[in-house]
Amino acid sequence: EITSSHFKIKDGTTDRVTIDSSGVTVPDIILSGRVTLADSVNTLGEGNIMIGKNNLENPSGTTDECFDNISIGNKALQALTGGPSGSLQTAHLNIAIGTEALKTVVLNTHSNVAIGNKALTSLTNGSDGNIGIGNTTVGGSGSADGNTCVGHFAGKKLTASYNTCIGYEAGW
Repeated sequence: EITSSHFKIKDGTTDRVTIDSSGVTVPDIILSGRVTLADSVNTLGEGNIMIGKNNLENPSGTTDECFDNISIGNKALQALTGGPSGSLQTAHLNIAIGTEALKTVVLNTHSNVAIGNKALTSLTNGSDGNIGIGNTTVGGSGSADGNTCVGHFAGKKLTASYNTCIGYEAGW
C-alpha cells in the first residue's frame, strides 16, 4: 500500500509512471475511472478512451461536451472539439482506430466509425453515422452523413452524404 498523495517512477528526469488522485498515467496512455484531458481553459468530457501519441491533442473550446469516444492510434481524433457545457454542440460515440483516423472531426459529430490509416480523416463539423474501413476511406467528405465505405481508398473524394462504396478505389 502506498499512502502518499502521489507516486512516480522516473527514468532520469522523465516520468515513466505517475499514480495520483486522478489515476494512473503512463506517457501517451491515461488510465482511470474518468479520463479527462485539460487545456489551459476547458476540459474534455467523460468516458473517452485514448491510446496513442497525439490523440485528442487539440481539444480547445471544450467543456464536457465530448464523451464516450474511442481513439487508438497516432493522431486519431486529434482535433475533436465540443462546445460549451450545455450547448448541445457535442462530439460523442465516435470510434477511431488507426493513424490519423477521424483526425479532423469537430463539433456536432456523432456515431462515426473509422478503422484504418486516415480513415474518415477529412470529416468535419456535423458529420454523423459514417463508416470507413480501409486506408484513406471517405477522404474528401468535409461535412457528410451516412456514408459507408470499405476498401483501400474507397470513397476517397466523396463530398456528399448517403453513399455506399465497397472495394478498391470504389467511389473515387
